[in-house]
Amino acid sequence: MLQDITGIDPTKVPLDDKETMSIFSSTTALGVAPEQIHSQVGSFGIPEFGTKFVRRNAC
Repeated sequence: MLQDITGIDPTKVPLDDKETMSIFSSTTALGVAPEQIHSQVGSFGIPEFGTKFVRRNAC
């Protein structure tokens, strides 16, 4: 579904890319302010990374 919506093949995104990894500590790479998505990190929408269990340790 992600590929259908964005046109980007998620298997082609390098996992060691600094900008890609930055979504786990900031929203800057997404081009949104934390207030806009009610999260200090950009990984909120990734399954499992948006759960309360994971977020309680990161936020």
